Amino acid sequence: MKKLPLLFLLATLAWNLPLYGQLQPKSLFATGDWSFSSDLDRQSLQDYSAKAGILIDENITLGGLFGRQLYNRFNSNGPDITVQHFGLFSRYFFKGSEKAVAFLEGQAFLGSRDFNFDIDELDFNRSFWGMYLGAGVDWFLGATAAIEGQAGLQRLDEEGLNPRTDILARVGILFLLPPEGESLGRVAPPLSEGLLMVGGQGSFQWRISDGETGSDPVIAIRPIFGFQFHPRWMAGGVFTFTSGQQVLGGGVILDEHDLSVALHPFLRLYINPEDKFKVYAEGMAGAAFQRNSFNNEYPFRLRGSAGLDFFLSSNMAVEFFLGYQAVKGLDADFGWEDGLVGGLGLRAFVGK
Repeated sequence: MKKLPLLFLLATLAWNLPLYGQLQPKSLFATGDWSFSSDLDRQSLQDYSAKAGILIDENITLGGLFGRQLYNRFNSNGPDITVQHFGLFSRYFFKGSEKAVAFLEGQAFLGSRDFNFDIDELDFNRSFWGMYLGAGVDWFLGATAAIEGQAGLQRLDEEGLNPRTDILARVGILFLLPPEGESLGRVAPPLSEGLLMVGGQGSFQWRISDGETGSDPVIAIRPIFGFQFHPRWMAGGVFTFTSGQQVLGGGVILDEHDLSVALHPFLRLYINPEDKFKVYAEGMAGAAFQRNSFNNEYPFRLRGSAGLDFFLSSNMAVEFFLGYQAVKGLDADFGWEDGLVGGLGLRAFVGK
């Protein structure tokens, strides 16, 4: 709590600073993503989050946030687990340069961790509440697209557990809609040679106190890049780096590997590159290095998917895809493991 007076002092000193031109009163902004994976016979995981706000004057933003993780077991006596939260946030934007704008942000949220068994009498849940204080920077790629990075401290009180303090950081794509300019979703920019597509996200979590102890940092980075070398064709790749194990609760660890590095190039064909809803087919192949406490693994992945890009503005789109993948360890004796994958996220398209 000692940090609160300092944050309020900084906001007061900067109250009269002018704002970067693209961020005007009544500007709307949003960020978020959704992912889905299932191996069809053991388990599935959905993870989605959303955050949106509006500038109510030259510097102050008010908005809401929501997040949910849904873990389902198939043919198992263990519980399905749902972790969800919702809350409010306020953000103060400082004066920025031509490309970058700094901000302070505070959040307050409520949530629950639900454990659902096949027998209803065994179900239970734990409620929690928390606060977050942090700072960040929006780096603008265009009039409506920015890469946003922020870091701060989070305090979480969960029913039946010790209070926890975490250092959090996140990088992702931000969509901005100024009050004057393009209308939301009413543009249909044709794809042209030389466009660069940017997406993905990154996160960092380090529990620095949990009663008497802390935990190791958990890092997850997944940028997505694509280059439009023809109006119909895009080549790119997805790079993934994870370190540490994210615990969902109830002894469930989302990834048993404490270190994973992967690169998966893709080739994409747009069926209708001049329409507002741009449908595409995509093929992906790549390999990874994964380490756990027992051994090292080298999985090779093949994926075919279909998706579409819906352009919210001339350089920002919402992208959805659904695909089928097969994975086989390069040094393993067993066969291919298949499953479904899907996702929804923001993509920035940047010209030359």
